[in-house]
Amino acid sequence: MKNKKIKSLLLVVLSSLFILIGCSGSPKIQGKWNVQDASGEQKTIEIKDKTIIVNEEEYEYTQNAVGFKNGVSYYGLTRKDNGGTFSIVFPEKDKNIAIMLIPDSDDDYLTGSMLFAMNRKEKPDYKKYAEEYLNLQ
Repeated sequence: MKNKKIKSLLLVVLSSLFILIGCSGSPKIQGKWNVQDASGEQKTIEIKDKTIIVNEEEYEYTQNAVGFKNGVSYYGLTRKDNGGTFSIVFPEKDKNIAIMLIPDSDDDYLTGSMLFAMNRKEKPDYKKYAEEYLNLQ
């Protein structure tokens, strides 16, 4: 009986920790990114554990998904202010290259409209990234 209570308590504690950790953004997506949008405008965004800063505007988010499919890793995020969903997709092993998408559906984070081409080290080319990486399956 005592073992059962301890196991139940441990399960509750671990579940709570998992939920709390799952809400923060993964360290793999955090940091400063050079980005380019469809209009060709170059910007810098910074992703922190619970916020994204774009043009000095700060948006809170929660990470709600992480996955790996056909050699492509992705992170699903939801904005706290409007509930909008987007994903950060790493199409290659090089984790300095990514794209930010607005997914077509909540169950497929790899297909959608590209919001930004992203690169940690150099200025990305939106058109090139769209041709190479958009709608990976």
